[in-house]
Amino acid sequence: SLVTTTLTISPVITNSVSASICSGDSLLLGGAYQSAAGDYVDSLSTASGCDSLVTTTLTISPVITNSVSASICSGDSLFVGGAYQSAAGDYVDSFSSASGCDSLVTTSLTVTTASSSTDIQQAACDFTWIDGVTYTASNSTATFTTSNALGCDSVVTLDLTIDSIVASIAQNGNDIEATATNGA
Repeated sequence: SLVTTTLTISPVITNSVSASICSGDSLLLGGAYQSAAGDYVDSLSTASGCDSLVTTTLTISPVITNSVSASICSGDSLFVGGAYQSAAGDYVDSFSSASGCDSLVTTSLTVTTASSSTDIQQAACDFTWIDGVTYTASNSTATFTTSNALGCDSVVTLDLTIDSIVASIAQNGNDIEATATNGA
């Protein structure tokens, strides 16, 4: 009796794929969790029981980091680090990049203080100050707020002394003498 056997050899099926993960993540390739870029081969079985090799080229997308500076005036706040901040410091915000990976922005926040000064003035009758008010009596409580060079409030306090002119005329023999205190 003769048996004729027709032997068919099925080729090994090979396939190449690409995968990308974010820095710090891992992917099950080559029988283990991989977190480094490279080529990893997985051997699988086809429906006919033959080997099937899948080569995965793994790339790692880096975390994108950026640093920015911001400045606010004392008493103001800025939304950084997930909340409104009014104290100087470094605050980190995490965003998602186009590749779906983390993008970290570090904001260095500085707080500029408001400045203040006193404007000392002396007048004989009345005095018109930067606030447009004409003062006829001494005043040390008037204030005027403007912006300083850093864009923050600058409070100027008026220290005004009104010394009215005191004139006196006296006769000294045939002479008349006139004097003025606080004036010319």
